[in-house]
Amino acid sequence: MLSIKELLSQDTYRIPRYQRNFSWTTEDVSQLLQDIAESAQKQPVKNYYLGTLVTARKDKSKNIFETVDGQQRLTALTIILCAIKHLKSCGVDFADELTWFNKINLSFEQRDRSKNLLNLIFENPDIVEKNSRSDAEELKQDPIWGAYITASIQLRNRIEEKKGQKTNPSQGKVLLEYLLNKVFLLRTELPKGTELNRYFEVMNNRGLQLEPQEIVKARLISYLDKDPKQRNQEVFNQIWEACSQMNKYVVEAFPPEPRIMLFSDEELFMSKAKDFKELTNVICASRKEKSETVNNPDNASLEALLNQAKKRPRSYPEEEKGSSKQPTPEYTSLIDFPNFLLLVLKIMRSEKHKPEEQRAEEPNIPLNDKGLIDTFDEVLELEKDKNHFSEEFARNLLYLRFLFDKFIIKRHKYTWSLDTLSYRQKGKEQEKYFQATFSNKEKEIEECSIPDRIIKLQSMFHVSSPSHTYKYWMYAALRFIFRYPTPDAKKFESFLWNLGRAFMLDRYLATDNEEDKQTNLRLSFQEIVSNLFNEDTGAYRGEICKINWANINIGPETSKQPGEAVEHFVFNFFDYLLWKREPEGKKKNFIFAFRNSVEHFYPQHPADSEKDLHPNYLQSFGNLCLVTRGTNSRFSNLMPHQKANAYGSEKKELGSYSLKLQEIIAKARNEGEWNGTAIKEAEEAAKKMMIEELENNVPWNFDNPAT
Repeated sequence: MLSIKELLSQDTYRIPRYQRNFSWTTEDVSQLLQDIAESAQKQPVKNYYLGTLVTARKDKSKNIFETVDGQQRLTALTIILCAIKHLKSCGVDFADELTWFNKINLSFEQRDRSKNLLNLIFENPDIVEKNSRSDAEELKQDPIWGAYITASIQLRNRIEEKKGQKTNPSQGKVLLEYLLNKVFLLRTELPKGTELNRYFEVMNNRGLQLEPQEIVKARLISYLDKDPKQRNQEVFNQIWEACSQMNKYVVEAFPPEPRIMLFSDEELFMSKAKDFKELTNVICASRKEKSETVNNPDNASLEALLNQAKKRPRSYPEEEKGSSKQPTPEYTSLIDFPNFLLLVLKIMRSEKHKPEEQRAEEPNIPLNDKGLIDTFDEVLELEKDKNHFSEEFARNLLYLRFLFDKFIIKRHKYTWSLDTLSYRQKGKEQEKYFQATFSNKEKEIEECSIPDRIIKLQSMFHVSSPSHTYKYWMYAALRFIFRYPTPDAKKFESFLWNLGRAFMLDRYLATDNEEDKQTNLRLSFQEIVSNLFNEDTGAYRGEICKINWANINIGPETSKQPGEAVEHFVFNFFDYLLWKREPEGKKKNFIFAFRNSVEHFYPQHPADSEKDLHPNYLQSFGNLCLVTRGTNSRFSNLMPHQKANAYGSEKKELGSYSLKLQEIIAKARNEGEWNGTAIKEAEEAAKKMMIEELENNVPWNFDNPAT
């Protein structure tokens, strides 16, 4: 059992790399101080217990302990004591009571910014507070600085009980005396030989302290071979943290030196990224050697500390002054990091060729992050060389993230983009610049029509199923790029088109009734994607002549489902066909958006019940379209001529609607009436166009699709 004074004056504590960054909020720090202050006031003679500090002794002769659990409280207490030390602004000086507090006994592995900011707070926080430089402004966004400011304010408020009153030094000294000598933590030391990563993940998996991906990270790091210089663990951590920032290009997440060595030349990166050890050599070779003075916080000058602290950690992108002549556009990734990890894992397993008899042992890898830890556990159980697997996973994680940034669209404000970010050296600075992934410099591209189709196809897939889970289309696209990392635009478009075509024929226009021999048998998305990569089965199985039209409307021969049950992908696919046939003119600026409500243009419940339409027409695909829920609620019960006028009242608003809706509005206006006959004609025209387009199979050679 250690008092806070004993805890912060004796021994040395290190926060290992597998721990999270300090993340306590203003509320957390305020609550801790409030609890201690209230206990000091109500029960000043009784001890106050903060909980357990779990440690592992790293160096017995020097009493160095690795902090396995409790690092958030330990860091917060250190910050609070620094705040007490600098309370002179309140007219209170605790220098005599804190003569023993002459250094910080807490440090962070591979988190230079956290370590140096903590030392700045201990030495002289005014260097940060009164500095207007951009690097100091960055430090002020760090949770450590936020905790320091919160503690300072809370302590001043405790000493200055009421506004306008003089300070009460005696109250401050009582609080300090209680904090140092009556507040205790129980320090427990794990037995020698304990697998710290394993203990850490099991302990933290009991509650909500850690995200599942952090558990997976700790586990994979624990399998890496022991390296005296810990280079492999450091590089693994750097890659993981860089790739976890899904709303930024991964290139930006690396400091300048490794960035220029890795990413300045794409061919170089592709070659270096083939091997984890090669990546380790490049990343570690790019680091500048630090002097002993910088490495030793006890000997560092305040200026040196500030210069070191301003450097952002590897988990944050480096943003040098003057480096961005072209600012990074703000965009939203289509997927979050846990589900991206599953994509990487699934592609690794899918591309790992094994003898036919061993394939039955392959674990199922569902693209749903709710089972993230269990899924990785199942894979790791089958791996005999877990060190090799961890290295390969890190390598593939960076490799696929680079390809993801280049070939998968991003949501940019109200549109979609497909750009590549690169850096070039300009004098002493690195300048970032963007260019279209598929530019019109390629000979096969005419007026950028193919890149437009690639963006349209990907956005069509995404808006049809915007959830972060079960992104089978993205898995297929990334697996294609992983196998052929430098595809030309035409072949990539062909692959995406065949994927959409297979979704329609093998899923959305197929039946799940195995006894029905007249229609295509519905396949799972996993089966569809597997077929695309299997030279034996071919790219698809569905046949045009066996399309099950009952899936998209109620015809004279069936009454299977209401129109709102038609899958959204079918509507978006139809919109893509309409745009593809006329990419210029009125349809030129069409954008796939999150239209998530099926609208019956002829209403299901007209105000005049005598105008009810027969279900065969009402629920026909010809009468249906996708709209936003807001649009549906505004116009749902209006008659067709009223909707045609209301929907098209503003030209700009009309252009934001789905192409199918725009087509219906145009017909309703031109023909003056939207009835059963018009609906039937629209349905037959839609079926005819889908058949014509679905017959357009664009084969790609399995062995070499880029030729």
